[in-house]
Amino acid sequence: MSINDREYIDNQNVTLKEHIAEVFKEFKDSLDVRFKLVDTQILNIEKAIQLAREEASLRIVVAEEASERRLNILNEFRKTVEDWTSQAATKESLESTRSEVKLIVDKIETLEKTNYERLSKDIEELKLSKAELSGKAGTWQVVVAYIVAIIGIIISIVK
Repeated sequence: MSINDREYIDNQNVTLKEHIAEVFKEFKDSLDVRFKLVDTQILNIEKAIQLAREEASLRIVVAEEASERRLNILNEFRKTVEDWTSQAATKESLESTRSEVKLIVDKIETLEKTNYERLSKDIEELKLSKAELSGKAGTWQVVVAYIVAIIGIIISIVK
């Protein structure tokens, strides 16, 4: 090879072809490092997305279970209300309710009558007791008056 066959760059013994190959190699190495970095970031992002999906799935399952429980409670309540409504609308339930109300009214009337009779009796007893106490008090007043009169007579005789 002669000197004319080679092109020299900046007075170095490197040909243009070698220089371009070296620049491309550095560029390729730089790109490889960047691609590895991007690949690592993509893997991290995919892991984060997978974790977020799993957490979202878990939350969905929990929310579905809670909704199912609420629906079951509402269905039970709805059934109870329907039972009450159907029972209230039947003739038998009306008749049984009327008979129960009549029994309760009869019991209340009996209690009122018993209480009235007992209260009347208690009032009469209190009146008699008061009369007896008044009579006893009157008797004692007479006895005390006699004693005071006798004492007064004795005192006037003694003087």
